[in-house]
Amino acid sequence: MVITILILMLVIGLLVYSKRRKKVPQGLKVFDENGNTVIDLTTNLTCVLGVKTYSQNEINNFVRAHGRNSGVVYDTITVNLPAGYRLWAYCICPRFDYFLGEQTIVAIVSGNQINILVKRDGEGNSTVVWGIY
Repeated sequence: MVITILILMLVIGLLVYSKRRKKVPQGLKVFDENGNTVIDLTTNLTCVLGVKTYSQNEINNFVRAHGRNSGVVYDTITVNLPAGYRLWAYCICPRFDYFLGEQTIVAIVSGNQINILVKRDGEGNSTVVWGIY
């Protein structure tokens, strides 16, 4: 009789415990101003595919040759995209010029290519990180 009551209490405790756990949604969704989903990372996560660092000297030499904000593409990175994935890129610059509102380099993603534009002379190495989502 005592064993039956203990088993019954264990089953009731497990049922109460399983119902008390709340399911928290996981993932990330980004919406535009109209409420449309722009990026949905609920079912898949990002994956970093590559990193490339540009030295301060090569950036400064390019600025001397072409000028600031010339619009001339400094480098192009082509990525083989798996079907159904999109490309992203991010620039890591040593110093952001708050007065001019610009970074040393800017990455522009177009299809499966990343175009690197040099905006101004640098004060250290600048890095581009890219991947898929």
